[in-house]
Amino acid sequence: MGQVAFGPVFGQRRAYLANWLYRQAANRDRKHAERVAKLNSALPGWRSRPSGGLEQLLEHVRRYGRLPVLGSSTPPEEYALGKWLSVQRYALKKGTLYPERIARLDELLPAWRRPSG
Repeated sequence: MGQVAFGPVFGQRRAYLANWLYRQAANRDRKHAERVAKLNSALPGWRSRPSGGLEQLLEHVRRYGRLPVLGSSTPPEEYALGKWLSVQRYALKKGTLYPERIARLDELLPAWRRPSG
């Protein structure tokens, strides 16, 4: 019973913490290097956590043999994956995609950098 009652709250706290970590990494103010160094010291590997988007993308490629596409008739699940991939490409172009993520994408999906269609 306790697990059912507290499950949603734990999920909300976990999502909040994940968003907080993301904001710490993404905030490129003058204290960025210091903040990242402290997080690296306190939580080794905090940036190399499994990517749900990447795992879903890999499953999509295994199932359909292609990267997802963005289009008006694209099913919502595929559209979301296409959007996630688009965000990764944009971050790469801006120079804000972490090297660990680039290496993982390059290793698992060599064609990820090229937009399909």
